[in-house]
Amino acid sequence: MRKKIIIDTDLATGEFARDVDDDLANIMAVNYPEIEVLALSAVFGNTSLSKVKNNLKELLNIFGSPDKKKPKLFFGASSAEQWTQKAKIKGLSQLASFIKDQGFDQKIILVPIGPLTNIALLFYYYPGVKKYIEELIIMGGKMNGWEFNFACDPKSVNFVLQQQIKTTICGLEVCQAQKFKDEHYITLNSELQEAIKKSDLSKGKKMAFLIKKIRGWLILNRISSFPPQKGGFFPFDPTAIAYIINPDLFKGINVPAHIPFPKKRIFSNFRFNPLLKTRINQENWGKNQDRNSWVNWLLHIKSEEFMELMLDTLAF
Repeated sequence: MRKKIIIDTDLATGEFARDVDDDLANIMAVNYPEIEVLALSAVFGNTSLSKVKNNLKELLNIFGSPDKKKPKLFFGASSAEQWTQKAKIKGLSQLASFIKDQGFDQKIILVPIGPLTNIALLFYYYPGVKKYIEELIIMGGKMNGWEFNFACDPKSVNFVLQQQIKTTICGLEVCQAQKFKDEHYITLNSELQEAIKKSDLSKGKKMAFLIKKIRGWLILNRISSFPPQKGGFFPFDPTAIAYIINPDLFKGINVPAHIPFPKKRIFSNFRFNPLLKTRINQENWGKNQDRNSWVNWLLHIKSEEFMELMLDTLAF
């Protein structure tokens, strides 16, 4: 039986100076034969919500498979303020109904790889959906440090981590343990050349799309590295999909996760955000039961095996 998943994403691939890891994660999930991507929900983050919508439509037009149902698209929050205001969003209402319909016979794995605003609003207004969710697998966070997805909407993070639901976190500890480098680009490019030789138009179209999207982001990261030939980018979001495919690649610990809100603020890439520090404090757990939940925080990854899995799945 294939694993049913829904991915919540802030896909920005193809835009200047925007990373490609959402695309890599989504393509891995769509390609992998033992995963059924039921739906993709759009959230702000790496780019605006309207651009995420267009990017998702483009992705599905290229990577839609005749052997699988095309994933449904749902459109959610356009800013963190919508959680502060407790906005009701039609797309999330539709997503809640969809989860109840699809999760009746087999529970769903929910995979947020962007800010957690959609997930917080989903659980706030439609708490009944949680019984249809097998596990939350989140790409975000860093123990005692700053991470973009959590920093975009830390209040949503706190609310989501309060929920009594099985949760695994792919934080920067495992996301930054390896880089996508020239050698990996060459491997994917060779798959494109092989598809062209075999006149495999479908695979050739997909690989050409992927190569084009990766090229600019890889070059930008190489330029900003020293020496450039050792540069590359971190494949953040694919770790969440790899965990679904092969959890044996990872090792984690069960901890109570808590995001405090200090008075001082720091400057992030795009806006001012609270300094985020994930507190792992067993002694104070009893005091914070009302707001903290235990999560499986992944700390170690078999990097070489992960990269092989990612490349194989992208070129499937």
